[in-house]
Amino acid sequence: MSGKACHICGETDHLKRDCPQFDPSEDRKACHICGSTDHLKRDCPSYDPSTDVKACHICGETDHLKRDCPQRSERSERESRPRQSGSNGKTCWNCGGTGHLFRDCPEPENPDAKRPTRSGREQKCYNCGELGHISRDCPSQHLGPKCYNCGKFGHISSACEEASVQDE
Repeated sequence: MSGKACHICGETDHLKRDCPQFDPSEDRKACHICGSTDHLKRDCPSYDPSTDVKACHICGETDHLKRDCPQRSERSERESRPRQSGSNGKTCWNCGGTGHLFRDCPEPENPDAKRPTRSGREQKCYNCGELGHISRDCPSQHLGPKCYNCGKFGHISSACEEASVQDE
């Protein structure tokens, strides 16, 4: 595990997620230099950009970055192979087929397909307020943001001049 150290205790035989001192309930962004949660690396008093060595986030080596990591291509090849059918198979959101993901879909991109979000909730457009697409893909003319208080376009609820729905 050369070049990588635990961001909690500094040991090099494990990463943060495997650290015996790691408490997920207290997990918050910490400085990668000193471990403090009061600031990030760029604001650390001990940070010296002239000595900053970039390392690959996959293998920890300093002769390449993540995008060029040979282990990444091996991992990508494994992950892109179609899986056997079963409960652990992937489902393509583009065509609904199983055994492949969108990036490997043989079908043309379906503009009506609903892209999943990380939270699992359906996407909501900030332009028209409809579910199923995001603002850059909105079929409606850009009307400005939609106010969640009065439902009108062109302003947001914090700038709404109508009485708040909660006040009624």
